[in-house]
Amino acid sequence: MTHEANIEAIYHDYIDCLNRRDWDRLGQFVHEKVQHNGRPLGLAGYRAMLEKDCEYTY
Repeated sequence: MTHEANIEAIYHDYIDCLNRRDWDRLGQFVHEKVQHNGRPLGLAGYRAMLEKDCEYTY
C-alpha cells in the first residue's frame, strides 16, 4: 500500500467513526492534545464538541 493510499484509508476510517458516532474509537484518529480553531480542547473536549454538534433539536 502506498503512503497516499494509507492516509486515504485512515481518513475514511475517521469519517466512518464520526458517521457512526463511535466516540470510543475517536482516540485512534485524534491526538490527546487536539486543538480546534487554535483552542486547545484535548480529546475529551473534542469529543464533547462533536457530541454536542450531533444533538438533534426540533
